[in-house]
Amino acid sequence: MAGLEELIAEERKAMKLVEEAKAKAERIISEAQKKADEILSQATKRGVIEARIKEEEEKAEREAEEIKKKYGEEAAKLKAVPEESIRRAAELVLKEVLKFERGS
Repeated sequence: MAGLEELIAEERKAMKLVEEAKAKAERIISEAQKKADEILSQATKRGVIEARIKEEEEKAEREAEEIKKKYGEEAAKLKAVPEESIRRAAELVLKEVLKFERGS
C-alpha cells in the first residue's frame, strides 16, 4: 500500500509540475505575442513613415523640376534680349537717375 501511496503522491507532484510548466509556457507565449505585436506595430509605423518620406521627396523633386523649368525659361528670354538693348536701357536708367539727382 505504501508503494501505491508514493506512486499517487509522485503522480500528483508530476501533475503539479506539468500545470506549473503549462502556466509558465502560457506566460512566455503571452509575453512573446506582446513583443511580436509591438515589433509589428513599430515596423508598420516605420513603413508608414518611410512611405511618407518617399512621397515628400518625390513632391520636392517635382517642385524643384518645375522651378528649374520656370527659371530656365526666364533665363532663355533674358538671353534672347540683344545686348545692345540692355546697354541702351541701362544708359537710359542712368540718365534718368542723374537727371533726378541734379534736379534735387
